[in-house]
Amino acid sequence: MTDATMTTATTAVAEPGVTVRLEIDGTGHALEAPLCASLLDVLDEAGAPVPAGCRAGNCGSCVVLLDASPVPACLVPAGRADGAAVATARTAADPALVARLAAAGATQCGYCSPGLVVALSHALRVAPAALAHPDAVRERLVGHLCRCTGYAAIVSAVVATAAAMADAEAEAGRPPLAGTDTTLDRP
Repeated sequence: MTDATMTTATTAVAEPGVTVRLEIDGTGHALEAPLCASLLDVLDEAGAPVPAGCRAGNCGSCVVLLDASPVPACLVPAGRADGAAVATARTAADPALVARLAAAGATQCGYCSPGLVVALSHALRVAPAALAHPDAVRERLVGHLCRCTGYAAIVSAVVATAAAMADAEAEAGRPPLAGTDTTLDRP
């Protein structure tokens, strides 16, 4: 077989694909994707503001909310996301957290910020009191790679946001949310 024949044979076979229907930040999309595509690939095709970091689930830059649960978009097969709602940092970010991160200088290059903001905003919405301690925040940062800040400013901003949320709940006379025990097991 000649090289020309091999090229023709290879390009004649169409890669199977799938139509992925998603709601991205509140807007419906129907996108064609190869079977091997990830949710990150589909989000990129749709123009969603999700950076592609390591593409192996190690850096956290592509974390989005998939049906209200944080996931690294690079690890989700596109077909599995069909019919799901996806929230990026554009709609999932807690404004108070974003303001505190910016004020603390915790978003220097901004590459890791979307994934960090999505994951931490989700954690603050679900159990704000659980992030009142710096060790708890550091634990939440596992899987999020930030090469610029050294994490101290991020931790401080999250703890301050959690404290402000707790104060607001107390002022409103509401008890902390269930499951927000901030006690850490210590050896």
